[in-house]
Amino acid sequence: GLSVLGVKIYSGYGSMDDWTRLVALLMLLFQVTRRCMETCFISVFSNSTMHVGHYMLGLTFYLFTTLTIGFEPLQNVQETSQVSVASFFQEFCWYQYGGVVLFTWVSYHQYLSACILTGL
Repeated sequence: GLSVLGVKIYSGYGSMDDWTRLVALLMLLFQVTRRCMETCFISVFSNSTMHVGHYMLGLTFYLFTTLTIGFEPLQNVQETSQVSVASFFQEFCWYQYGGVVLFTWVSYHQYLSACILTGL
């Protein structure tokens, strides 16, 4: 299994905790929304065309990434459990915070790159 600094992060199939899955799906939703907004409002299109294979590859990537994250078996589901924002952040681990910070930093730089490429 995968461990970082002695903390077990991933030990194989079915071991992603539910909070990690939720955070990953929220970041994927943000990524897809941001890319759609960049396409609609930032990108400047030329007369060139995109090959249908590249288009299909992009659609397939986002579809299968979502399915891969979403269909992993839930571990901590209880019928009587209630989810609140406070419990959400109490369950966070350091590597989940690190992932969100890294995702935010990379998304910001990808946005800056799109703006620079638009100006060329």
